[in-house]
Amino acid sequence: MSILEPIQELSKWMLDTGFRYGVKKMARIPLAIAQSAKLMRLVTLTGMAVLSLAFLLVVVHIVKVYDTIQENEALAKSIELHINSQFSNAIKVAEATEWLVKSKRLVDNAENNAEVIQTLPWIKSSEIAGIALLSDRGYSLLYGKLDASYNSPGWERIRWDQLRNRTATELKEVGEPVTLFLGIERLFRTKQEFNQGQQLTGSLVLSRAWKKDDDSWDGVVILLPVQSFNQLMRLGADQYNSGNYDYMVDNDGFLLTHPSPFLIYGTDPNGRDLRGASSYLEVGKLPINTRDSDWIAGNDIINKAFGSMMSHQPKTVVYKNLQNQSRLTSFRLVEFESVKGKSFGIVVGQGLSYLDSLSIPLILKSSIPLFSMLWIIAGIYSILMSMWLAFVSKFRSLHMDLLAWSRFMSAGTASKLGLIPIPKGNLEDYNLRNIAAIVLSLGLHNLSKKEKNNTLELLARLSARLQDDGWITHIWSFQSVVACRPLADPIGDGKLYFWSPINVADYLRNLEDFQLFQIPAESSNVATYRVVYGIGDLHIKAGRIGTMQRATISVFGNSILDTVHSNEELNAFDPSSNGALMYPIEEAIEAGIQIVGDRVTVNSRTYARLQLGKKPG
Repeated sequence: MSILEPIQELSKWMLDTGFRYGVKKMARIPLAIAQSAKLMRLVTLTGMAVLSLAFLLVVVHIVKVYDTIQENEALAKSIELHINSQFSNAIKVAEATEWLVKSKRLVDNAENNAEVIQTLPWIKSSEIAGIALLSDRGYSLLYGKLDASYNSPGWERIRWDQLRNRTATELKEVGEPVTLFLGIERLFRTKQEFNQGQQLTGSLVLSRAWKKDDDSWDGVVILLPVQSFNQLMRLGADQYNSGNYDYMVDNDGFLLTHPSPFLIYGTDPNGRDLRGASSYLEVGKLPINTRDSDWIAGNDIINKAFGSMMSHQPKTVVYKNLQNQSRLTSFRLVEFESVKGKSFGIVVGQGLSYLDSLSIPLILKSSIPLFSMLWIIAGIYSILMSMWLAFVSKFRSLHMDLLAWSRFMSAGTASKLGLIPIPKGNLEDYNLRNIAAIVLSLGLHNLSKKEKNNTLELLARLSARLQDDGWITHIWSFQSVVACRPLADPIGDGKLYFWSPINVADYLRNLEDFQLFQIPAESSNVATYRVVYGIGDLHIKAGRIGTMQRATISVFGNSILDTVHSNEELNAFDPSSNGALMYPIEEAIEAGIQIVGDRVTVNSRTYARLQLGKKPG
């Protein structure tokens, strides 16, 4: 036997005992609430107030959530329009430069051409970082660089050759003047290099090319610096930490701009393209490809949103970023007229609280309009309120039960006798077996009105005292009190207390309210009273108490007369019944009452005498 087994058994016993104790205490709560009308109303109103407050909070939260989604999507559309405007200006510059080339306004001297280009008003009003001339023979850089922070003629030559080849390929396929977006050109830097103070540079490339009569071709390249988008998008480091940031991504899934610049796609110092990071360990060493990197948090959501965006279907989703932040994110494609080649989209988002991260995905998935959602919430509120009122009706039913029984007994007595709650919610007929009963009757003859009122007031006080002591009481015709209780009451340790006539007499003698009814010998105009003791079955019917008595003993003053009054089952002339209180054996045994003396059988029912104590002298 392990030393832990007794401890485990003790723990199980303590948990079981604690659970049973808790259930027992909790079971008393409805009865305690129902006993007080004020407390019941308080519970009812509190529940309604809590539900109403919850309804208002949910409505406010839902409206706020819908506003948040709409604001995020509106911001994405606004940024799209701004970027579209910038690209439109760049296209106009390309078309204007095309006109200069075709009209031979540019000379062979590159320096003079640069001076001419930079003085043109459409150039000065734009935010372009450079212009280059392309042809099937090569390229000529008028001004600007692909990546202003990197000085490598070899890298520049390789990248320009690639741009020229891609332009020639696209032009060959369409056979007419074409405007192309060729993506981003920049040198990729590691996270460490950015931490050492180097900045994000590089350019987005827009190309305009056309064929000439001799089957050769010319073109113009416009360079848009990455920094030009900073004023449109939230790209700060503090914004990235809060989750409220934006970024741009091309149709291959590579980042074009981002608050963490070391994630952005670029080429190595030798001019060769880099593959995207395929694991978290490669972040900062290689650029991120949001489409192909399956390790990114929320990748499935991002991939589906990216695919919808590239299919010209704007998408708003909630996912977790690399910082494990929940973000509301809108994917929106930036669309241009008559622009071929690469396409790109903007991703606008904001960090969410825990509650928003739970509710917004459900709203986005359901695609339910706000007005319909509010109707649904109102319907749920109505259902919950109805359920609460139905639940409270149980308290009200129990309260009505208590009101029904309060004329006869205390709530504790009714609960102990199993009369609460009333079955089926109605006050029905009840037959309680093995009941001891006393009936106190008053004679109010020759009393003045004041004396009658005082006597009746004493009777009401006595009735209340008996009820407090656990008797089932009822004031009958304003002159009689019927008080009943189980013939054998449990007193603990499995023992029973038998309410025999002598025990009832002793109880009444020690009851102060009962002593007030004692009649002074010298009094003439006083109330007379009589106490009758009976045992048998108690019959309670719709607010009336009756008893089918098998025998009664009258109590006059402080004396008890054990004269037997036989009912229809006991033969009044049977000598065995004289001077003894007879009781059916079966019920006596069930009540734990000791049987003494001979048995007698009347009408197929066996009776025996009970020990009632000493007879008065």
